Amino acid sequence: MKHLFSYLQELLESFYIFLSRNYSYRNRKSQKHDDNSRSHDFLGDVMDTRKLDELDDRIRNKAYSAILEMNADGILHGMGVDCVEVQEGRRDIAVQMAYYSRSRMSVEDVKKMYKRAGLYAISDEEAKKANTQTLDSKHIDGLAVDIVPIKNNKVWWNAPKEVWERMGKIGKENGLLWGGDWKGFPDTPHYEV
Repeated sequence: MKHLFSYLQELLESFYIFLSRNYSYRNRKSQKHDDNSRSHDFLGDVMDTRKLDELDDRIRNKAYSAILEMNADGILHGMGVDCVEVQEGRRDIAVQMAYYSRSRMSVEDVKKMYKRAGLYAISDEEAKKANTQTLDSKHIDGLAVDIVPIKNNKVWWNAPKEVWERMGKIGKENGLLWGGDWKGFPDTPHYEV
């Protein structure tokens, strides 16, 4: 059985390399971050090698395996998930600082932080809502990845709790820690080692 698993893993890795060489990346940082504004290019996002390749070795293969399993999961598809994508992997300190500024600075200053970090034009409502509790994120060291469900070619931010829990279960089965298990400030798209 282990031999079959190793063979299948090698086959999937070869397929991943093929896709990464034959499909282009599309930068999405300038697009608004909500359910209604994002189009989805399945291969361009899910198999975005830069987002995965920038990750530390300790998480890269685990994240890759989890994404493949999530995309093949019949239960997720039955819940309405078309596929999953890597929303964010390694991030620089300017981006982390912009995220951290939300709800801690004036709306105007948060918008300036987002612009300086090269992020999308944040809404007033988003600027008032915290989305991280730390400046010392594992994303900075490439030890974390955010994986999101896609429905109808858009990121499904308001997916039912069961969707996020199913994705979290698959992530954990692949050796990742899931942010949805955190008490006080759960982060359902977040996975780390």
